[in-house]
Amino acid sequence: MNTDILRVPAGRLALDPAKLKRKKIADDLKNGNPLHIGASGDVTGKEQANLVTQKGKLALDPAKLKRKKIADDLKNGNPLHIGASGDVTGKEQANLVTQKGKLAAQWFENDPELYADEVEGMKRFFPQFEQEIVDDPSSRWHGCLCWTGELTPGILDGVSWQVMAVYQPNHPTPCMGGSVCVYLIDPSMEDVDEALGFPPHHAINDGEGGRYLCTTRAEDMSDGRVENGQCYTTTAVQTLTWAIKWLTALELVMTGDMDANLFNSPNGI
Repeated sequence: MNTDILRVPAGRLALDPAKLKRKKIADDLKNGNPLHIGASGDVTGKEQANLVTQKGKLALDPAKLKRKKIADDLKNGNPLHIGASGDVTGKEQANLVTQKGKLAAQWFENDPELYADEVEGMKRFFPQFEQEIVDDPSSRWHGCLCWTGELTPGILDGVSWQVMAVYQPNHPTPCMGGSVCVYLIDPSMEDVDEALGFPPHHAINDGEGGRYLCTTRAEDMSDGRVENGQCYTTTAVQTLTWAIKWLTALELVMTGDMDANLFNSPNGI
């Protein structure tokens, strides 16, 4: 993949309208203001905006992620590697492996009403995405429902992002990065690393050599609990708006309109 498409040449005019638009978008991100998003992921106003990014900051807590992985392994019947003291965190050499268990049932098999709502939302807001089931027995995502399609924030001309949004088996649940995980397919996370010159902080290792976007903090997620008489459930649509926010910030770094340190801040943007 030629990562030159993620770079913008220097020497633009001081009163470049496109640069002013990018500055406003960058300021909105810094100040926590919502971005208005078209169906393709455009944030520049070139197409009518149908969505607004959700509130919430990008965040990453390695210790919490480790605990989350252990909890997920238990829920999904995966083996835990255990040290002599009973440690399961990897702080000491693992000598034992827990016995294999059964996989947890997929959420869309247990909640057809939620599944129907997810499909309706995606068809309405992101009609360019296609529904698939991950068919890879060697992957943790085998049998999981996912959506694949392209997003185009519009900051970098000619750049579209092919992404995959895959549901955790226990969706919806509040967790770091969300129970819908967004992977970059093309350009890939490796292309992003090369373009930035460093791996972005807000990405989560999936334990299989891949990384997906850490789109939001666990406290900004919702799991269907009733608040003030209304039931809020985090959806693929909501998560994709956070992913667009992530990609918008990245593209602004590429154009020089956002500081890379702000984008990479552990406290999020």
